Amino acid sequence: MHTCDVEGVVVTYDGTGIEMPEADTAVSIDALSEDGTEHGFTLIVTSDGKVSYDLSEANTESPTRARTVSMS
Repeated sequence: MHTCDVEGVVVTYDGTGIEMPEADTAVSIDALSEDGTEHGFTLIVTSDGKVSYDLSEANTESPTRARTVSMS
């Protein structure tokens, strides 16, 4: 299994945060603001260490809009 130097680092977006997961894992977070708006995001790390994130609504299904970040 590929180990990334950023595994366990907390990634935050718009006031919510989650730890970077291990390879071949996806994690999501949803948050509810005091004004009632919802926001969240999903982080995905593939088995080869590529990181993708989805800044639309977080969910437990595969994200529909993901961006890939290369880890050097």
